[in-house]
Amino acid sequence: MSLECCGLLTLVTTGSFHDDKHFLLTHVDRVFKSRDQRETEQLRPVVVDNRAGLRYTSVCWSPTGAIQLCSMGLRRWCVVVPILVAELCGSGNGYQSLGASFGTAMKSCYTPPGAKTCTAWPMGQELDVFEHSCTNSSASLCVMRHFWSGGSWPGYQYTRLRYYVDGETTASVSFPLGLGHGSSMEDDDAPWSAGGTFGKTGQPSGIFNTYAIPFTTVRVTVTLLNAPESADTAAQTARYAGQTTSFWIILRGETLLGIPSNPTPIQFTLPGSGTALPQTARLRTQENSAVQLAPGDYLELVKSSSNAGAVFMIALQVASGKGETFLEGCFRVTDPVSKQTTMLLSSGTEDYFLGTYYFNRGKYSNPVAGLTTLNRTTSVIFSAYRVHTDDPLAWGEGGFRETWRNGDPEGCVESARPGAPPVAASSVAFYYEW
Repeated sequence: MSLECCGLLTLVTTGSFHDDKHFLLTHVDRVFKSRDQRETEQLRPVVVDNRAGLRYTSVCWSPTGAIQLCSMGLRRWCVVVPILVAELCGSGNGYQSLGASFGTAMKSCYTPPGAKTCTAWPMGQELDVFEHSCTNSSASLCVMRHFWSGGSWPGYQYTRLRYYVDGETTASVSFPLGLGHGSSMEDDDAPWSAGGTFGKTGQPSGIFNTYAIPFTTVRVTVTLLNAPESADTAAQTARYAGQTTSFWIILRGETLLGIPSNPTPIQFTLPGSGTALPQTARLRTQENSAVQLAPGDYLELVKSSSNAGAVFMIALQVASGKGETFLEGCFRVTDPVSKQTTMLLSSGTEDYFLGTYYFNRGKYSNPVAGLTTLNRTTSVIFSAYRVHTDDPLAWGEGGFRETWRNGDPEGCVESARPGAPPVAASSVAFYYEW
């Protein structure tokens, strides 16, 4: 069987029909990038489903918008479906494939980049753990794809991870291990995960993610902490003076290769989805730490002046000593300048995280959302996450602003004051700009 892919490749595929709706593509036999060039690429088995839509990593379309697949010699089994071509075509129209992987790992002790010996990890100090540069940024895109850490001490969740991208002096991606992975980690439960995007396998560590962090150059640092990070670096260093510990870390990334003669930019996909972002996209974080909110006050989760972008993940933690009616608060998209609401994202707090009736069934986790902490003993503390990969939250010209409100009346009427208690709210937001 032969078909045109993205106007660039001709693929000769092997497969069979599972039923009248599904074609099982077992591998690509031959790839013709030109009449003179042939290449063999193996693909993992995948099921192509004309009812599932664009739910795969890389999708190519014929000029008519679909591909007609027919069983070998059995024309009566023809179906029209989108077809997955893994790693061969970007989710657009350009050839790209995996280049070399890169990364590092440290076992128990600290080894500075380039060093050959290791020492105990000093606490309270920002330490370089990895650096990498793309050798040819015009024909390739480097993306950090994996993080895992181990270790054990009270307050482990406050340890901070930073990615300095493309020579910046202030890290555009910076987050504590706890809320930066969707949880206050006040509870001792594990394992749980948001699918393959992030999760926790042990206690208090075994924290992992597959966040896509694109870059031309990157420097990754870790600051081991047992309490929230202080803005006073000198005071923090003095507080942790002489304290050392054991820590384990794995970092890994990938290089996506393009063809220099092909003007189509490389694209990369968000973890856990087939959503493709342009080569110029860069990940950002925005963070709030224990912000005191009166009833009806707003917490700004994301604010961007970029003319294009998309929210990747929102994590929220709220502590209240006087009840749970803060959960009536709605999430909103507002104009970054006028702050007028342009879209309601939820009809209450738990609704945004796919919960209901004040999380009446307790904690849960899935690839879209999760309730990771719920404590109703002497006070109310909850933490939750919402992932926007299969449910894109994107914007165009004019920028973007997302907020959460401490309580809301029926209808999320902004002019009314809700009967909510004072709360302390923390958040970490991940979003892309391009």
